[in-house]
Amino acid sequence: MKLKGINMDLIYFCHRRQERTLKINSHYLPVCARCTGIYIGMFVFFLLQFFIEFSYELDLFFVSILLMLPTIIDGTTQLLKLRESNNVIRLITGFICGIGYLMLLLVSIEIIQEVL
Repeated sequence: MKLKGINMDLIYFCHRRQERTLKINSHYLPVCARCTGIYIGMFVFFLLQFFIEFSYELDLFFVSILLMLPTIIDGTTQLLKLRESNNVIRLITGFICGIGYLMLLLVSIEIIQEVL
């Protein structure tokens, strides 16, 4: 999809397959179910920052990796055609991954700042 000469696939970082995209009132969302879950998960974790204090240390790094594992497993088993996922599973695992992804990003920033 192009919008005024801009390739939207590069902005969304998503394959955007219609059969894997959530539909609301006969309108498809701009990204697939998994990416929708990732974006929502990142946003929810961002909001949690205002209510819960996290100490971004190495143990949280490993927790963030564990939170991303369900998406990795779901996507890999589907890619290898071992099973077919569905949009509900993609959305849920994406949500969990989004939390882990933002957590990993914040932990990494904290660790880099300590090193420098």
